[in-house]
Amino acid sequence: MQRHPKRKIERQKEAIRSDCFDLARDVRILSRSDFSAQVGLSKATASAIAQEFLQAGLLREIGRGDSRGGRRPMLLEFMPGARFAIGIVEGRLAWEGVRTNLDGEIVQRARAPLRGRGPTDCADVAVRLVEELRSGVVPGSILGIGIGGPGQIDTNTRSLKATPSLGRTEDYPLGAMIEARVGLPVFLVNAGRVGALGEYYRGVGRGMDCLVFVALGELGLVAGIVLKGKLYSGASSLSGELGHVTVAGEPLCYCGNRGCLERLVSGDAILAQVREKLRARPESPLSQRLGGDLQRLNLPLVAESAKENEPVVSDVIATVADTLAIGLGNLIDLLNPQVVVIGGPVGTLFGESLVSPLRNATRRRTLSPAFNAVRIETAQLGADAQLIGAATLVLQSAQIASVLR
Repeated sequence: MQRHPKRKIERQKEAIRSDCFDLARDVRILSRSDFSAQVGLSKATASAIAQEFLQAGLLREIGRGDSRGGRRPMLLEFMPGARFAIGIVEGRLAWEGVRTNLDGEIVQRARAPLRGRGPTDCADVAVRLVEELRSGVVPGSILGIGIGGPGQIDTNTRSLKATPSLGRTEDYPLGAMIEARVGLPVFLVNAGRVGALGEYYRGVGRGMDCLVFVALGELGLVAGIVLKGKLYSGASSLSGELGHVTVAGEPLCYCGNRGCLERLVSGDAILAQVREKLRARPESPLSQRLGGDLQRLNLPLVAESAKENEPVVSDVIATVADTLAIGLGNLIDLLNPQVVVIGGPVGTLFGESLVSPLRNATRRRTLSPAFNAVRIETAQLGADAQLIGAATLVLQSAQIASVLR
């Protein structure tokens, strides 16, 4: 078998630089000797790597520190604004985009309406956002683009898979299409799952070994799972399909199964249940507010009524929470996570008015030791969880060599 010692050496160098980069980003202010002591490098190697980072603008000298028994060391400060990542997420009506620094902090936002869901439509709107977000930025400082796309995604081929509920009848390589047009690396993951990375790095799940992000949308439900800092994809990029856990005999799901969880708890399901109850209770305050025109009912109005404890809406939310707790309880018993974050467009909209009854319902459906070890929280970052998570795909995946360009 042919060996490639040069490749092995290059990988080792890449790993060492990556460790030094992570150390600088975590510690913020350090000296050359800190690289040596904490990464386990010779003084010469530590000094050489520090010099590379200085030349790339990732570090800057800020003066002498205190003496540790010899010459006062020169202190180096990490510069998060030296490089950027772009994160883009598709919504039902528009795509949102952000540019973040190396800390995952948002420094610019952009939005573009979605005119269709075909391959060209999606690629066009993504490219439009990229061009806006990198306009005026120093060439070479954008590391790549992370995209949270709709439906099922093959992360290896960066393709959106056929999804009948979204009108997609065949797979298409969205990641490669965009990459060819913008000339930057593109990373593609389901839009719901990337919220897990956002909450792990900058939200409620910082430093957790096991975090689950539950993205509740208008049409679907998906879970993103972060294990020891990495987004878990599974054997075929389909981990976390919580929405297709079977919990009842009806209704029929587009996947061909009956009783899929997302058909009972998604935003559209909530609207349908509230309308059904309002037909039976035309005297209710919400029905009066609508003037009896149930077609005027929308999710923001239902969420507002839930926060005001409107009885009809409270009854529906209690039912939704109890149904969602079936899937969530199974997930907690299987993974034993430290935190479950409820987000996505609908989860963020309802917030504690949904999460509070969900905690109580999940307690009844989960083993006590597992439930006692987990926190069920609303997304601390709100809608930004998915945008920051998409950018974090780049920050996690970018090779240190590209950062040092």
